[in-house]
Amino acid sequence: MELDYIYRRTARGNLAVSDAAYPMSAGFKKLLAAFDGTKPIIALKPLFPHLDDEDLKDWTAELIRQQCIESTLMPRAAQPAPAKLAAFDAPELAGGPITQQSASLTGWAVSTQTFQAVDADTLGRTTRMATIEAKSAALVLERDGVFIDAAVSGEFRQARRSFQILVVEDEPSQALVLRRLMEREGHKVTLAMNRAEIMAALNQMPLPELILLDVELPDTNGFHVLEKVRQHAILKRIPVVMVTGRAAQSDVAKGVMLGANGYVTKPFRPPVLIGAVNRALGI
Repeated sequence: MELDYIYRRTARGNLAVSDAAYPMSAGFKKLLAAFDGTKPIIALKPLFPHLDDEDLKDWTAELIRQQCIESTLMPRAAQPAPAKLAAFDAPELAGGPITQQSASLTGWAVSTQTFQAVDADTLGRTTRMATIEAKSAALVLERDGVFIDAAVSGEFRQARRSFQILVVEDEPSQALVLRRLMEREGHKVTLAMNRAEIMAALNQMPLPELILLDVELPDTNGFHVLEKVRQHAILKRIPVVMVTGRAAQSDVAKGVMLGANGYVTKPFRPPVLIGAVNRALGI
């Protein structure tokens, strides 16, 4: 495969782009959405500055294997135009539609059953696509200590500087550091150290506009929390950045598969964390 080849989406590819529930990570969906049959592969590289040429070839090869794209030299049947990709819509932030609808949100509270014990089989699921994506992300994470998904970073520019942030961290000293750093930047912070506090934070207005999420928690697991957030009709729009010492490729693959928007490794340097938060919020 050469980087000057041109590909377009197939009917399956259009479905993957238009259906927010299609089992594909936001990163792969962003790349897939860019294959419109007019640009060579190399022209898509600015969308993913962390990918080298071989990574880009691997991602493209996987989309071919999944029958989501085809060469422009192939005959093409009539295909429906893809709908707008919900995963790339601007999030509903506090002060916007979510807050205005607060009076009618009495039925969406997160139930206790949502955060039952972690299902090992669920956490063990890693798809081929997530593994390929995690390989690139883990290299950046090891080098820089931070990785923010290209599908989020730079997509939405925010004029304001203060946001509502939920910090999920069970270690008191780490929680205090995170809180102070975020408050110093002008953000409003809610702390949650266990499952009950997470549920309480997600069941009150205003909703968080960003979640900083640890993996190791006393009575649940950060990946399980992430999975449940992404399955929720309203909460799924909230950016989630994992702040954790678990940054092996297999862990990154789980986060990618479940919808994490980024990673910051512990121990972190304050400027690195602040930069990651700013990118995730579009500041």
